[in-house]
Amino acid sequence: MFKRKDNKMSCEENREMISSFIDAEVSPAEKQMLEKHLGGCAKCRTLEEWLRCVKEGISRSAEGLTIPNSLRDRILASLPEIPLKQDPVPWWKRLLGRT
Repeated sequence: MFKRKDNKMSCEENREMISSFIDAEVSPAEKQMLEKHLGGCAKCRTLEEWLRCVKEGISRSAEGLTIPNSLRDRILASLPEIPLKQDPVPWWKRLLGRT
């Protein structure tokens, strides 16, 4: 995702990736860089710990929650039908409204 020659991440770059890091959606190299940054940056480490707590709280509050099948069916029925494959429309046709 982020490629830097010095293998250092700024706080801004780190903050953009913390959620992905918590969800284990980063590459091994990104994980290593994030862990190194978090080891030396109290502000980013605090943010990471806070986001982990929020995620755990949401997970706990959803435990045992059941959604009726009728609700699922109503939601799916209300969604517009999505074509399986659409031919790409050139940007200039979209811009001119000629799709």
